[in-house]
Amino acid sequence: MKKTLTSLAVASALTFGASVQAAPIFNYTQYADIDGEAGHSALVKTEDGVTVTATAFETGNEQNSYYAYLDGSSYGEPGGLGVCKTLGVVAGVADQCTPSNDDNVQFGETLRLSFENAVSINGISFLNGEHVAKFRSWTTDTNPDSYVDTQVKITVDGSTTHIVDLAAYVDFNDLGIDLSGSVFDFSVAYNYDYLAYAPANQFYISGVSVPAPAPLALLALGLMGFAAASRKKA
Repeated sequence: MKKTLTSLAVASALTFGASVQAAPIFNYTQYADIDGEAGHSALVKTEDGVTVTATAFETGNEQNSYYAYLDGSSYGEPGGLGVCKTLGVVAGVADQCTPSNDDNVQFGETLRLSFENAVSINGISFLNGEHVAKFRSWTTDTNPDSYVDTQVKITVDGSTTHIVDLAAYVDFNDLGIDLSGSVFDFSVAYNYDYLAYAPANQFYISGVSVPAPAPLALLALGLMGFAAASRKKA
């Protein structure tokens, strides 16, 4: 009986250990392709026991709510999660962004990701307003050597704020900042008036990854400890 219990404990520990290794990934590009392009007052997604809700509002005025917007692929480039102020019916399809170029995060708009429990984001994928991972834009049409970088403001739990220069990163899994909390606000940090509709003033979030829930890790450790103790008694 002791050997049986030990075997079950080890098997359970290995099963939970595998769950701990798999990081839940919220793939907004895939959601847009599968669910269809549309705006949501609250977009709720659950992956591997982790739940996150995407909402949007006017920067500095949460009472003025916007829509979290799943934007589909465009001209062969992947879509992602953005913000839309106004929804309407386009070609017979409801909940479409009007105008259509207001479907990404622009200056004055905030995209909020609220997790059910505290997490540590360990990877974020961004796309610019043209649906590609390029984060430098010309400051003028006549001077291609003069660029501005996309600056994203990330606020964690309403207190800690980071300004991230996306052009400086090749690997968005290593932003060099601590993104631990439950509520994350994303917005364009600076307004380049002369680039109102340029990629440097816009972005989408195409994916977010977080570690597996901590309780699974603790349970796995507990089961492995139980297995070790059972072996000593056997």
